[in-house]
Amino acid sequence: MATEDREPRRERAEDHQSLTTLVRGMLQLYAERKKRVERYQRKLRHHAEEKSRSFLKKHGSAPEQIADPASHWLEDPAVRQDEWFELRVAARHLAGADPRLRERVLTSLPASLEEALRARLWVFRDILRMDNRSVQRLLRGVEPRTLAAALYGAEPELLETIRRNLSTRASRVLDDEREYLGELEDRDVQAARSRVVEHLSDLIARREVAVH
Repeated sequence: MATEDREPRRERAEDHQSLTTLVRGMLQLYAERKKRVERYQRKLRHHAEEKSRSFLKKHGSAPEQIADPASHWLEDPAVRQDEWFELRVAARHLAGADPRLRERVLTSLPASLEEALRARLWVFRDILRMDNRSVQRLLRGVEPRTLAAALYGAEPELLETIRRNLSTRASRVLDDEREYLGELEDRDVQAARSRVVEHLSDLIARREVAVH
């Protein structure tokens, strides 16, 4: 019996070690790449400032594209904080782990990294990994217009999952909202999905829903 008890504990310890190693490895890659990006940003700013000073001496003023150093480059999604793929990879591995194991790993990290990973644990498509009861609980806290915007361009399977868990009346309201909204910009869709995911995160934290 004692041997049988030790085996699950050994497996849990190995799972914890494996997940911790993976997450910390991705965070190390993130830190290294972040340093390289910041170093390159400083070089761009320095170069822009030098060009601005040179232009100012000759013409008395500096054009906006030079005076505002590398603003177009800093808007590139590939270098924005929310686009660090290392953080997304680590977060998705954590999202698929046992909740108690996930919490152990997260709380062992520095507060800033823990917060960054928690913000990336869940995505809109995780609705497909929820049972009907959890989906229904989620939808009760989402405004119809927000849901309509979030579903713009969504895959048919996700739309079907949502419809299956709405009442006939709520489904009609959703159709009306989608028709009213018409075409949407990607930033508006992503903002709506972020609001849904934020609500999902709150429900998961309160253990009112589960993602399997």
